[in-house]
Parts: sequence; structure tokens; C-alpha cells
Amino acid sequence: MAVALASGLLFAFTPLVWGQAIIAEVYALNLLLVALLLWALLTQQSPLLVGLLLGLAITTHLTSLVFVPLVVLLLHKREWSALASVSSATTRFSKLVAGLLLGLSPFLLIPLFAQGDSPVIWGNPTTQRNWWTLVSGAIYRPNQFAFTHIDFLAKTEQWVSQLGWAFLLFLLITPLLSRISSPHPLQSSSPRLPLAITAVFLILYAFLYNTNDSIVLILPALFIIYLLFAPSLMLLEGFALALPLLYLLLNFSAMDLRNDDGIRPYAEDLLATAPPHAILQTNGDPALFSLWYFHFIEGQRSDIAIVDYHLFGFDWYRQQLPLIYPDLAVPVTDDLTKLQQDNAEKRPFCNVDIIIENNKTTPINSCLEDNT
Repeated sequence: MAVALASGLLFAFTPLVWGQAIIAEVYALNLLLVALLLWALLTQQSPLLVGLLLGLAITTHLTSLVFVPLVVLLLHKREWSALASVSSATTRFSKLVAGLLLGLSPFLLIPLFAQGDSPVIWGNPTTQRNWWTLVSGAIYRPNQFAFTHIDFLAKTEQWVSQLGWAFLLFLLITPLLSRISSPHPLQSSSPRLPLAITAVFLILYAFLYNTNDSIVLILPALFIIYLLFAPSLMLLEGFALALPLLYLLLNFSAMDLRNDDGIRPYAEDLLATAPPHAILQTNGDPALFSLWYFHFIEGQRSDIAIVDYHLFGFDWYRQQLPLIYPDLAVPVTDDLTKLQQDNAEKRPFCNVDIIIENNKTTPINSCLEDNT
């Protein structure tokens, strides 16, 4: 029990995991469902429950599709080894599929939620085509396996920095401990290899995903790594609990947000310095999502209009803009120059951005640059 607790707390206090647990994102919820899925799978729970948890994990993040082969493989091995009747195996496999479909059912609620009055309805999934585009993640496919767009050396350095040397030291020490510790069932059982393969695939997929924050996609892989290495801590027995305590002390100051205003001062400054009735053209998620929050949720600068450079290329987004800003003249085609020209008499145009690199945040406002 002490070793299991130590391994779980080590995972929780890993900076990458901890950092996602204290912000509004999907990854902590996905990790919870992945953990429940692996528990249900490895402890041989009902196939209906395994399928349900697999489906729910996929609804929180599509990378959980990587667990489908793992589930099928482990259940298949179990059925052929434990069941003599093919019909019984077929029945249990049918339960897995039924659970999976039930777990995926939240996707069917998206068109209903899209009927609301939210100023931001991502993808406008009120039609079958838009719904499938949204749930299949079509907008993000160009980022996958982007070999030619990735600086491998720079990304490796970035990942090492984000994971921390303490975690890398853990990866080096635990295999050594496993060689001198007593055998544990998980080390010699059949799920170990497919679990490891799943983790490796997730890591490679994340590394070849062309975004600056793609490292968050390895979180389920980290969970598997801690699960597989947990038996290595058996040698330490109760003293294993000292490791998460040390991890807590090492990482607490970096994770402490009590005096951290985050992106608020930069976003509020962009809004405060914008000319009256300005169109603020954002250039990516940090600026767009931040300004959306302060503009729509906190009601700051209701006179301005926020238009994103990347989203403007989508029909659904251009169709939503006049609903959000009735006086905004929006061209039918993807033409930001025409947008600027058609609104020039009543709305000044500003390019704004928030760039976050190497723990440094830099706001950009072209209107201020023009004035200076």
C-alpha cells in the first residue's frame, strides 16, 4: 500500500501533471478516465464497464483512441485463455462494444448544446458535416506527424526542461531498483509489454505533433510509466513515501499560483489600450482565448470586436461573427483585408498577440506601435 501510494503521489507531483491539474483544461479529466480504464482492464472488470470508460476517455480527448488496440488485445487474450466457449467470448465482446457506444454518447449531445446563446460555438456543430468535423478533430490533423516542421533538437531540449531533471533521474533509478528488488506480478504479467508499447506510441505521437505545447499529450504515457515502474519501489518499502515528499518540496514553489496573475495583466492591457470600437485581430490561442474570457465573461470592452486570423478561414466562424457583432461587415470569403476595408470608417483595425516563450510573456499591439 505504501509503494502504491508513493507511486501515485510521485505521478501527481510531477510538474507536467500538477500544472494541468490547476488550470481549466481537459487533460486532468482525461487522466482520471484513463486511470479508471486501466484499473478496470487490468483488474478484469466487466467488459461493459471497460467499454464505457474507454468511450468516456475518448470523448475527453481523441488521443485515448490509442487504448482501443490495448483493450481489444488484453480482452481477447483473456477470453481465449479463460473461456472455452466462443459464444461466451462473443457475448462479452458485444458488451465491450455496447459500453463503448454508451461512453461515446456524449458526442450526440453536442448539437443540442450548440443551440444555446453562447457567443462562441466552436465549429457550429448543428449540421452532420460540422458535427463530424468537430468530433473527429479534423481541424488539427495537419499537426499530426509533421516531420518536416519540427526542430527535433529544440523540441528535445524543451521537453527535458518541462519534464525536469528529477523525473529523468526517476526513470534512471527505478530500472536499477527493479533488478535488485523482489519480483512482482505486474513485472512478469502479459499486460506489461502492450502497456509499454502504448506509452511509447503516445510519446512519439506527441513529439511529432506540431504545436508548442504538444508535451501535454504524453500525460497518459506518464501514467503508464509510473504504473510499470511502481514495483521497482518495493525495495524501499515504507521509505518509498519519502520520494513524493521530496518531489513535493522540489516542485511546490514552481506550481504555487497564489501570487501569479497569469495572463490577466497582458490581456487586460491589450483591451484597455485598444481604440474605441476597434477590431482586434488575434493570431492564436493565447491571445484569442484570453481576450474571449475577459471580453465575454467579465464584460470588458464590449465596444470592441475580436476576430482571429486562423479561425477566419472557416465558414462556420465567419457566419458566427455577425451574430456576435451585428454591426460588423463580414465578407463571405476568407478575406481579412476586405474585412478591414469594409469596416474602416467605423472600426479601427489592430493586430494583437500574446507570445509565451521560455516562461516569458510578450504582448503585441500594432495600434500602439503605429502611435509610437
